[in-house]
Amino acid sequence: MSFYISNKFICESWARCIQWKITNHHYNADLGITTYNHKNGFQDWARSNTYNNGYPYPYTPVFIDLIDNINQYEQDQNQCKDNISGYSLLEIQNTILGRSYNLKILRSRLKSNLLHGATVEDVDELLDNYIDLGF
Repeated sequence: MSFYISNKFICESWARCIQWKITNHHYNADLGITTYNHKNGFQDWARSNTYNNGYPYPYTPVFIDLIDNINQYEQDQNQCKDNISGYSLLEIQNTILGRSYNLKILRSRLKSNLLHGATVEDVDELLDNYIDLGF
């Protein structure tokens, strides 16, 4: 599958998710280090994080949040609310990511491809973390 994404939020968040997934696999499956836990890695994004003259920091955990079973908001109320879990990289790539040119389209594609018990309300709750940030 080929896809074109020009939105920095989508591109950088997807790259962050791939890094997270590969790191977890490498330490846990390849090296057998069962004490290594990178499940919370890359999830320290907050609305107040900015870069480049105050623009929002685009390296978000939005795609990680579709996969993991951790709602980081329960640990830190400055983090994103995330009640979605169970998606795979392939499910995200094949049903959601392609043609998700911006946050509005990403929201729409997630709502029309609800998987693993996710609801429309869960999608809105997750993506509302990024609303009004220029994504």
